[in-house]
Amino acid sequence: MELFIPRADNVTLTVKNGPYAGTYARTAIYPRTFDVSGTWAVGSMSAITDKFLLGIGLEQEPIASSPHKVKIISSTGNVSYSTYAQTSHFNVFLSPAYALKKDKLVFGKIGYTNSTEEIDFDADETPDHIAEGVVLGAGYKQIVSGGVFLFGEANYYHYPSKNYTTSGITRDGLIFVSDQKITSKGFSTSVGFGYVLPRSLTRK
Repeated sequence: MELFIPRADNVTLTVKNGPYAGTYARTAIYPRTFDVSGTWAVGSMSAITDKFLLGIGLEQEPIASSPHKVKIISSTGNVSYSTYAQTSHFNVFLSPAYALKKDKLVFGKIGYTNSTEEIDFDADETPDHIAEGVVLGAGYKQIVSGGVFLFGEANYYHYPSKNYTTSGITRDGLIFVSDQKITSKGFSTSVGFGYVLPRSLTRK
């Protein structure tokens, strides 16, 4: 499960031609998004001491969230709507860990994350927006049988402000450019299972 809180600043609409040519300030209200999704991951972990380990990994969330409605308010008070959806997350991270027992460990996560977002903003089709940021997390793993383990973890995502621009032509032939700076932060929790190659979680 994941919760994301996007925010848009410096939202403007620039009309390039026609009697209403000019730049207009607007407000875009993004909803908090709550979705149930899934993730796959691969990685490797090596022992530093008898108890401390260091891992490296990558993971992707290939399941798209449902579209969410964005409310857009013009400087004159007119209201229109667009949609916002996150279609994937990709993370590359380091994972320090501590072995509680031979088959149990707690771990942390710090790394790079990017998020692919679809934002239909003043046009039927717009390019995907790629946000880049940092992911922090922590969790617990326990081997239950052979190399099969169960895990649970929680993550925090932060995507700093990044400019997003889209342009188009209206049915009346007006050329427009929409600009907005999008900042996003989010939280996710997950439980699941995996497989580790047959070796002890601690150094022998």
